[in-house]
Amino acid sequence: MVRSSGSLARHGLITLDTSGALRADVDIPESPAGVVIFVHGSGSSRLSPRNQNVASMLNSAGLATVLVDLLTPDEEAVDLRTAALRFNIPLLTERVRQVVDWVAADEIMGGMKCGLFGASTGAAAALACAAHLPDQIGAVVSRGGRPDLAFDDLAVVQSPTLFIVGERDREVLELTRTAARRMQCEHQIAIIPGATHLFEEPGRLDRVAELAASWFVRHFTYAGTRDAPHVSRVIRSNGQHHTESSLVPFADRDAAGMALAHAISGALHGLVDPIVVGLPRGGVVVAAHVARTIAAPMTVLSCRKIGMPDQPELALGAVDEDGMLLTNPDLQRHPAMSADRVEKLAAAAHREAQSQASFLRDGHPLPGFAGRDVVLVDDGYATGMTARTAARF
Repeated sequence: MVRSSGSLARHGLITLDTSGALRADVDIPESPAGVVIFVHGSGSSRLSPRNQNVASMLNSAGLATVLVDLLTPDEEAVDLRTAALRFNIPLLTERVRQVVDWVAADEIMGGMKCGLFGASTGAAAALACAAHLPDQIGAVVSRGGRPDLAFDDLAVVQSPTLFIVGERDREVLELTRTAARRMQCEHQIAIIPGATHLFEEPGRLDRVAELAASWFVRHFTYAGTRDAPHVSRVIRSNGQHHTESSLVPFADRDAAGMALAHAISGALHGLVDPIVVGLPRGGVVVAAHVARTIAAPMTVLSCRKIGMPDQPELALGAVDEDGMLLTNPDLQRHPAMSADRVEKLAAAAHREAQSQASFLRDGHPLPGFAGRDVVLVDDGYATGMTARTAARF
């Protein structure tokens, strides 16, 4: 394994309550944000190149990792012949619990926030363990996992959970969607374009590691704290929803994007195959942070505002990429805006929208939105006409 600079690497044995011991490899970078335990399944092991590569990238992101074999050598020999133990979710769950206890008792890792990275049947064991240890597991990531095998435990999981699935791994994608519908906690499904079950395609496993690192770092950093700035939050009281807002000065749109992403991330759990849509220009910068935070793909939609002659920021209307015009009824009868002039302005705005969209998407068409939840992001608005036009589109 390639280890991050300054990391502490060591091997260990985790003594089980029963006879035998589990073999573990530990990597601890300098000033780690937390520790991630890898929960393997379906015949995989701590020596898997895929697991080692992901662990190395998590180390580079400032996370300690524990790669551990959940079966003893004798059990592995049995499993190689029968493939039975890898589907024994109660057994694997109990082993994960013992590993969590071992980490908690470790002189170096004991005070760290703990997360679980589960693959294949190991994802079910990770989720079942999280359900039983809500105060100890800060976040869970499932890579091409079988969360459906933890069916009875899914509804009580409290740990924020990210499901990473390959676009071409259709069977697991459907199983994951079914499992996600039972989740009551914050969760997201991230679909890696063009990836199959093992993410063997170029760059796909790196994307898995990036998403996992972002998920763990975010939830380890802000779990149980109020350190992150916020823009607004929804409060529920006596069955009524209220919006509490506060004005926050931001250094730039990057800072605003990070604050917005943190503020809304909890409200966006349970989305179906989400996609983030940013509105040019400034909304694209803000949207990029939201997309990274909720581990969703992002695209750009161009809608051009038609401003009033004397007040450019006051929108008479806006035009989308298809040339559809949405107008402000309060300004339609403005003496300076005849129907002919509005038509010409709309045609010019349509051309601008098409040109901008082609440039920002590098000539690629918009992805399909059918059956997906869309998160539409802008960097603020005066009249809201552009955002309304985009939402209608």
